[in-house]
Amino acid sequence: MITSAIANSREQNSPTIVVPETNRNLDYELEQSSPQPISIDFTYYVNGIRVNGQANCQQGLINGNQPRSAADVHTLNAVCHAASN
Repeated sequence: MITSAIANSREQNSPTIVVPETNRNLDYELEQSSPQPISIDFTYYVNGIRVNGQANCQQGLINGNQPRSAADVHTLNAVCHAASN
């Protein structure tokens, strides 16, 4: 689903994708600290407001913590999936 969303966004020259089941738009141009998605700096938008975050895909953490909401879980999944593609 994320791969398809990224492909569609690229076709439309859009730098973001909608994170499924959230009101968040993920900037899929991700900053990775290594080739494997371990620590990833990312940006997303909520109601037009830019938010910076960090994901640890191996430990399942977002901003150094366990996800606190369903939106955090979906965002973490989207970030880790986008970073591995």
